[in-house]
Amino acid sequence: MQTFTYRATDKSGELTKGTLESASAHEAVLELKASGLVPIEVKLEHKIDFSLDLWKKYQPISGKDMQLFIMQLSTLLKAGMSLLISLDVIISMMQNFRFKNILSSIRTDVATGRNFSDASSKFPKVFPPVFTSVLKAGEESGKLEIILDRYSQYMEKSEKMKSELRNAMIYPSFLMVLSLGVFVFLTQVVLPNFTDIVKVSGAELPISTRYLMASADFMREYYLIIFIVLVVVTLAIIKFQRTPRGRYMFDAIGLKIPIFGKIYYKSIIARFVRTMATLLASGIPFLKNLKLASHVISNKVITKKIETTFDNISKGDRVAIQFERTKIFSPMTIQMIATGENSGSLDRMFDEIANMYDREIETAIKQLTAALEPIVLTFVASGISFIAVSLVSSVMKAVNTYK
Repeated sequence: MQTFTYRATDKSGELTKGTLESASAHEAVLELKASGLVPIEVKLEHKIDFSLDLWKKYQPISGKDMQLFIMQLSTLLKAGMSLLISLDVIISMMQNFRFKNILSSIRTDVATGRNFSDASSKFPKVFPPVFTSVLKAGEESGKLEIILDRYSQYMEKSEKMKSELRNAMIYPSFLMVLSLGVFVFLTQVVLPNFTDIVKVSGAELPISTRYLMASADFMREYYLIIFIVLVVVTLAIIKFQRTPRGRYMFDAIGLKIPIFGKIYYKSIIARFVRTMATLLASGIPFLKNLKLASHVISNKVITKKIETTFDNISKGDRVAIQFERTKIFSPMTIQMIATGENSGSLDRMFDEIANMYDREIETAIKQLTAALEPIVLTFVASGISFIAVSLVSSVMKAVNTYK
């Protein structure tokens, strides 16, 4: 049994509050109705102990959690189950404690007559406007399970792209961190011992060894100042990046980074056009669709250019012409959009464009990974070789001095 807090009205319309023990939120609602009350809100009561419970309360909800939830809900609805029963089944299986509480709250709202889309919109950080708009379109058309299935496929492809981008950077990042660790160990532990031996011999240190010693001494003597400066600079950059001007500047720089900028750009366009395809197929009006999809874009430079098309498209101008003026779409993409516009199949054409970009991104990531591995290895090997040569040359100087 669990403890629930509730707010309800009695037959005279007077508001009452209290707690009750019940097996689930659904059972609690039924008990309140049986006692002659009209439930307004029923919430599971939690006791936070600042340890595991605190983690559960603020447990992050990943894209994979969302994808699994939408896929399960779509499957259950297609099997003929009602929305309330489907939510009950998913809640009972949910491992993410925070997500479970959110779904329980949504289920309670739905049980009291609220639309699923409206109940979900109470949690915008979990259910973005794009998702709640898709839900609303599904409710209005009576094809919620079909639209959820389509949105599940959209999320699956989006998560796959993110995963590929993350995985492409794991190995190079690992090598860079490893090389930094080796550099610190050699300069702060190994090098001082070698240089002490050389100094005792009276031999003159090689230029490379003197350079390394000066760097190591500086780091050892001013490590606290270096750390504080790095922290302050990092915090300042983060704070500036969160301002509108800073966000725009960093987004512009991100698009211009050699090699990475092209992959970043293609991933943004792919997500935008796939969102457009999903929303159009859900029956959402084009202009509303365009505004929602523009907010999905994580780059403010591209978002601003997309927003310049709103007014003219709302006046009836052709989509392909307006998109071409933004100069962010390739000629082939514009041609495909124009073809879809002429044939009345923009949703299918946007989906094809997204698939095209996905293939290009996948190829670019493979080429990037293949190119990065030897480059990073060469960089790491060069750095370690430089230190090794400095150490060996200092030892040879000492040996020659003794002779």
